[in-house]
Amino acid sequence: MAEAWGELSERVARAVRDLRIARGLSQGDLARDTRLSKRRIQQIEGGDLNANPSLRVLHRLAVALGVDVADLVTEGAVAVTDRQRVAKGAKSTKPAPSSP
Repeated sequence: MAEAWGELSERVARAVRDLRIARGLSQGDLARDTRLSKRRIQQIEGGDLNANPSLRVLHRLAVALGVDVADLVTEGAVAVTDRQRVAKGAKSTKPAPSSP
């Protein structure tokens, strides 16, 4: 079944926001790194359906955030962030699995 545009927009918004924060970047920093306006970053992170980022914009965001474009449109963005935190010795945001 095809995913609704609103759900995809929210997924991209969450991924961009979570990855930006995980990297310690402000919206202004990300705007500078992607050559987008801060307002455009706010629209994308806000899940604004009119923001409608092109593939070129998604590519710029992915490069600036150090991930693949696919990580911005799939559920994988949070997992990427968690793997990077673990690699740097920081705590994961996911709870540890409980013992049976």
